[in-house]
Amino acid sequence: MGLLSRIESIAQHKTGLLARAEHFESEKVFFYDWIISQNITQCGIFASQDNFFYLKKSFGLDLETISNSISTEAFWDGIIKDNNWNYFNGESLTPLFQLFSDKQKDNINSISILPFCENNKKYFLLIINGENKDFDSKIEQYRSNLINLIKNPSFNFSIQEEILENGFEISKANLFILSLKLCFEDSFAQLDSKFANLLAETSMDEIYFRMSKLFSKPNYSSLGQNNEIKFVMFSKDDIDDKLIQFHINNSLKSFFMQDTSSKILVLPAGICPNKKGTVDFLLKG
Repeated sequence: MGLLSRIESIAQHKTGLLARAEHFESEKVFFYDWIISQNITQCGIFASQDNFFYLKKSFGLDLETISNSISTEAFWDGIIKDNNWNYFNGESLTPLFQLFSDKQKDNINSISILPFCENNKKYFLLIINGENKDFDSKIEQYRSNLINLIKNPSFNFSIQEEILENGFEISKANLFILSLKLCFEDSFAQLDSKFANLLAETSMDEIYFRMSKLFSKPNYSSLGQNNEIKFVMFSKDDIDDKLIQFHINNSLKSFFMQDTSSKILVLPAGICPNKKGTVDFLLKG
C-alpha cells in the first residue's frame, strides 16, 4: 500500500492516539489522550518559570500563539480573580488576546481558566470556546488529572512488537528523521535560550500529535532529541521522501501559518531488516 493510500485510510479507521483515547485510563493521565476524552478542541497549560509563565502543553494552538505565551506573573495576577474557574467573554477577553496569534484570536468566543498548583508551582489550564461544558462540577476531577498531566509525558508511546512484525511481512523498515531545528531557530530567535528550548519542547509535542496521524500502523513514529521526530515506514513500493515531505508540510500548515517547506527537513536514515534495530532506532537518542 502506497503512502497516499495509507493517508486516505486514516479518515476511515481510528488509529494511534485517537484510538487510544477511547480506552482512556484515568489512573495514568497523558495530555493528548485526556484532552480528546474531554472533547476539548483547543487548550493549553501555562507553567511558571523564573517569574514568568509559558505554554507548557498545547492542543490545537499554532506556533505564533506558543511563541506569544511568555507572560509575567503580574499579568496573570491582574486577570485571575478566583481560585476556581475564571470565565472570560466579550470585552473581558481583550487582555488575553495578547497571548494568541491573529488567526486564533479571531475564532475565540470565550476562554475558561482554572488555576492549580503542584509542589508550590503555579499552573493555569486555559480552554478556548468551552462555554457549553459543565466545568464547575469538574473542578476537583480536573485538578487531580491536571497534576498527573504535568508529571507524565504528553504521549503514551509504546511499540506493539506484534504489529511491528506485521510491517516486516510487507518490507524492510524504511527509517526517516524529521528535523524542525531550522524552524525553531527563526521562530524563537528573540527569546532567551531557556524559554526558546521550553517552547520548542511544547511545539514538538504539538507537531508530533498532528503528524503522527499520517503514519498508521504498522508504521511508527517517535519523538527524538534535538527537535527531531523519527519514523519508520513499510511499503512494497519505493518510498518517495519528497512526497512524504509534501504531506508533512501540508499537515503542519495550520501550525506554522507560513511557508516552512525549506526548513522542514525529511532525512532518510537507512533501511533496517530486523525488529530489534528498528525499535532501537525509534527509542534511543
